[in-house]
Amino acid sequence: MPLGNCATVTRSLSDELDRPLSALATLRVRAHLLTCTGCRAYASQIATLRALSRHVAGHDDVAEPPNRR
Repeated sequence: MPLGNCATVTRSLSDELDRPLSALATLRVRAHLLTCTGCRAYASQIATLRALSRHVAGHDDVAEPPNRR
């Protein structure tokens, strides 16, 4: 099973903000994140931006999905 390249993984991480990924896509992303520091940094950055934007919008009370790093 290919783990995906960085472009595919970062696209999937962005897509995951809008909709759940399939089980296979989630597995591929998580496996890739184990080996790629650049994609882990990207995942962290988009999680931070999402949390900050939710805070500014006043949505702090809505539960965030679990951190998947």
